[in-house]
Amino acid sequence: MEIQHFSHHHPLVFIQDHSAAALCLGCEKPEEGWSYGCNQCEFIVVKDVLS
Repeated sequence: MEIQHFSHHHPLVFIQDHSAAALCLGCEKPEEGWSYGCNQCEFIVVKDVLS
């Protein structure tokens, strides 16, 4: 699943599980559970930030 969000210029793809620790760039907290991320850079946001 892919979305376009105003917070980032690349499309964001659904990430169910991260293979390494990730930090949400929206709330600056460690990612817990699923999130959305960019395949072109290291931009990750958790679902709560996208609401």
